[in-house]
Amino acid sequence: EAIVESKLSVRDAEQWVKDDRPEAKTMDTAVGSRKSADILALEKEIADQTGFGVDIRHKGKGGQVRLSYRSLDDMDRLLSVLRQRL
Repeated sequence: EAIVESKLSVRDAEQWVKDDRPEAKTMDTAVGSRKSADILALEKEIADQTGFGVDIRHKGKGGQVRLSYRSLDDMDRLLSVLRQRL
C-alpha cells in the first residue's frame, strides 16, 4: 500500500525493500532518492557480482559506493570477493 500511495517506480520500490538500513526504511527517503537508470544499473551489476546490497551516491564529479553486510562473516566474505576482483 505504501509503495502505491507514494507512487514509487519499480526500481525505487525494489531499492526500498532491499535496503536494510533502518533509517532508509521510510518512504520519504525512498521517494527523495531518485536515481538515474545508469546508477541503478551499476548498483544492480555490482550487487549481482558481489552478492551484497549496493548504494551508489553520485554528486558532481565523485561520490560514494556503499556495500551492505549483515554480520562479520558477511564482512569477511565481502573482503574475499573484493580481493579476488582487485
